[in-house]
Amino acid sequence: PVLMFRDLLERRTFDPARLFDRWYLMVVDGSVKEKCREGFAEGGKSSTSGARYRYVLQLSVIGPEGTLFPLMHEERDVHNPETDKEDCELKSFARLSQRLKKEFPKLPICLVADALYGCQAILAACQLFDWKYVLTLKEGRQPTTWDETLRLLPLNRTNRLRCLLGPGGKEGLQDFRWVENVMLGEHQTNVILQGEVTTEPRATLYAYITNFSNLTPQRVAVVVNHGGRERHLIEDTFNTQKNNGIGLEHVFCANATASKNYYTMMQVAQVLWILTCRGCLQRLYDWARRATEQGLARAVWEGLRACRLPQDLPPLGQIRFSSA
Repeated sequence: PVLMFRDLLERRTFDPARLFDRWYLMVVDGSVKEKCREGFAEGGKSSTSGARYRYVLQLSVIGPEGTLFPLMHEERDVHNPETDKEDCELKSFARLSQRLKKEFPKLPICLVADALYGCQAILAACQLFDWKYVLTLKEGRQPTTWDETLRLLPLNRTNRLRCLLGPGGKEGLQDFRWVENVMLGEHQTNVILQGEVTTEPRATLYAYITNFSNLTPQRVAVVVNHGGRERHLIEDTFNTQKNNGIGLEHVFCANATASKNYYTMMQVAQVLWILTCRGCLQRLYDWARRATEQGLARAVWEGLRACRLPQDLPPLGQIRFSSA
């Protein structure tokens, strides 16, 4: 996946998806990779029910037209025999972030993640590596930061924005409030609150912390709608891999090393499928836009099984996701 990402970078595939035309949005989240009721002979973690799970931490890059490309992953099954402690998601990210910085030392990165990552260790890592971040804020995770935000809101009455959704606001509205220079432990951060009312009707409150500065109303809307709110893409991808054909969470390999290799090849297949489906089929053909991705995959499979590809295929040309 790293080599594929480098090739797509050279083709400038991710340029339309960069935040403020500069920052590459990278979403990180953990998931169960395999689970077995009887337990694995090697690798995996225990649970209270006696089952064993293999976990993985996935880092993916947001691409054009709402696509998500796997880039790096880190196994979460490391066990420290000296302390007799099992691995956790934040420790896995500490290792993954070092690898990411080594592979792409000058790449402008903006990290997008859930409330677990809204802590001092992650903010310190982003400051060290010169990365931006847009992280979910939860009251229970950072109560001091939350309380300070509520206390400072009345003192920042001009930091507000209302956006109407749809023609004349028929699809709802979004209200933004924000406070800059709020303390989270030893670090200063900026807090953005977004209230959204839709036509159902339903009201939802979203909260984020970010180190993007000079928060004008226009920048705040971009940071939230094109940054923090895009975290759902990785959860949608996990759900697709688990429930729509690939079979993530099923037991594939008893051997721990084979399991790791299989997951890597699964992410390679994911990149190839995005390029095939979203970058080609659904962009060029009306019938492909009406079909499900599972239907398209089966059609491609049957075609490859029945017809051999010629050996003298021309090299791949420009990769595009928009037909405009």
